Amino acid sequence: MQWTDEQIGDIRKLASEGFTRRETADKLGISYDALQGKARRLRIEFQKPLKNEYDSDGTNRETPSADRKVALNADGSQTVTALMRLKHEPNKDPRTLMELCGYDPDKFEMVLGDYKVYEQHSTEDGTVPQYSIHIRVKPKQGLSINEMAEAFNDKIIPVNYGMKKSGDRNLVIPLPDLHFGWTTFADLKDMVSQLREIIMDGYNEIVIEQLGDLFHSDQIHVTQTVRGTQLDHANMRQAFHDAVKLFDQIIPLAIEYSNHVSMTAIWQPTGAVHTC
Repeated sequence: MQWTDEQIGDIRKLASEGFTRRETADKLGISYDALQGKARRLRIEFQKPLKNEYDSDGTNRETPSADRKVALNADGSQTVTALMRLKHEPNKDPRTLMELCGYDPDKFEMVLGDYKVYEQHSTEDGTVPQYSIHIRVKPKQGLSINEMAEAFNDKIIPVNYGMKKSGDRNLVIPLPDLHFGWTTFADLKDMVSQLREIIMDGYNEIVIEQLGDLFHSDQIHVTQTVRGTQLDHANMRQAFHDAVKLFDQIIPLAIEYSNHVSMTAIWQPTGAVHTC
């Protein structure tokens, strides 16, 4: 991004007036990440929404609220109402509202949230705005989108496989309902070893069929089916690593010992078929 002197001047001005990084980025219409990088290089200090010191459960040790009420709900979520005086009207994005109410956005996700503004009269300060922030949050479970991407992209190294052996027969490898997250790669170790020996006999074509549920959970953040049925908790980060490890053991070997390899994935509830 090319920065103008005017933009840099605006950043310094808003920072000196007590705006946070996120508020400054929104006012200037630039990305938060770009602003953060530029401010760090220029050593521009911004107002912090609160002291981000969190206990092990993800709640903040210190909140700017003079009045904060928390209710625990039956589904494990928490409903919070916080009254506070702020220098500037806050953004309504989930991260800002959770931080103002004392929650770590990396450990909680917001179900709903909003705020109202009231005028508070004081002989010392005059008329000042008071904000009533109301949110409902729940602990994050499983993987975030970034964590899922990291799991898929972990230590990926492009390689070229040369042909070692082929034949005139065809081989179909069905892999139904593996349920990674409940199943681990260690559970399949003997099966994978036998399968590798079979592949190394050499074939004209090898078809790998991934059928049904590859993962135990259809959700990323909760262990549930696509219809919302609650399942036993599964470590979905480890599930992705185990799935990648399985196919890393099979697909490169199939390429080396056959003239052609294809993979078909079929899953419910749509019965969709994808071939590559």
